[in-house]
Amino acid sequence: MIVNTTVQREVKKAINQAEPEKSLTLKDISPQWYERLFGKERPLPVPLSPIWFKWYFELDSPSKCIIGEAHGYTSSYEQTCKECDRLGWSFGKSFILRSRTRLEDDVNEFVHHWNTKHLR
Repeated sequence: MIVNTTVQREVKKAINQAEPEKSLTLKDISPQWYERLFGKERPLPVPLSPIWFKWYFELDSPSKCIIGEAHGYTSSYEQTCKECDRLGWSFGKSFILRSRTRLEDDVNEFVHHWNTKHLR
């Protein structure tokens, strides 16, 4: 039996309207990075320590950074979403500056972007 695509679209639309929009958090989107940066209220690693270098190089790697984790550990977003690409670099700068405030601002921007552009 062939189902009319218009009918399929209308059914999807009705389902989406019936379900309340669920906003995800960084913990939902990038759980490993959430745990590293904000779990257990731990401070950021000491600059130039082994863990600091590990995190720095991972934040500098598009497939391993916060945005890369959200996209399934791939760097494909660099070509498909300029906002994700921009935010990925911003996280790295905030980490280098050891700025909790900037990291939290980056998180808020990224979570809002993810929920509006990538969630559905």
